[in-house]
Amino acid sequence: MAVRTEPNRENIMRTVVFLFPGTWGNDTAERVLWWFERPIEALLDVNPKIDVVPIVYAGTTFGEIVCDVLVQLRRYCTGDMRPVALAYGMGRQIFSEVFDILACPHFERVAHIAGVPRNGVPVLGTLDAFRAAPRLFLRSLGGTAMPASVDEVNRIMCSGTDEELAEEIIRKISPEAMYWKIAGLFLPGLRVTTPPIEIPVFATLGLQDAIVGRADYAGDNMIAFNRLEGNHAIIRKDRPDIRATWERQAKFLLEA
Repeated sequence: MAVRTEPNRENIMRTVVFLFPGTWGNDTAERVLWWFERPIEALLDVNPKIDVVPIVYAGTTFGEIVCDVLVQLRRYCTGDMRPVALAYGMGRQIFSEVFDILACPHFERVAHIAGVPRNGVPVLGTLDAFRAAPRLFLRSLGGTAMPASVDEVNRIMCSGTDEELAEEIIRKISPEAMYWKIAGLFLPGLRVTTPPIEIPVFATLGLQDAIVGRADYAGDNMIAFNRLEGNHAIIRKDRPDIRATWERQAKFLLEA
């Protein structure tokens, strides 16, 4: 998959798709591009001339990541680009906070996949995720952690149904500072709250997603809300109805 990871400034009003990754596998451009591989393919089928920019997270708290992302985006602040965003999981909250602060570039549209809602993971989702991988949660409260086994990834990301994908995921992630993520995403009273998204939103959610399957994205400017058979790893699935959804998502982002 060949994509440009820096906006091409030689063309007037070139569309730039910024990728906001989720909780795991967000520390290198290569890992971010791997997560978004199939949605990117759909984007390039619609318009092969777009630029795709993976946002890499740096920082050990939500606030530090937001500040670093703002610095990255301001590098691309020009009048000759049309920026849109594609987010996954926690990336929806990162985008929401960034968009509320950032004056330039002014994003026109955003699509998110398995996005964490503005008030954090729903309480029942927290319970489901804890039941799926209790030891991971407990280890995470101690600081830096990552799944100890393919089985943990399979249960929390794939509803226990896709060991092959879980094996691929565990190869693409690295130890992360997890305490603030567990607290900021899951724990009542400590969850991060971000502003609603005012620009048009295209959302896709897996019905069997143990983390955000009960999200409703109240307050967002929802243009399309797709509920498909799938789990939190739906972004990596390859199935006709999912491919069709990525195609509609691409047209939503690129053909406004």
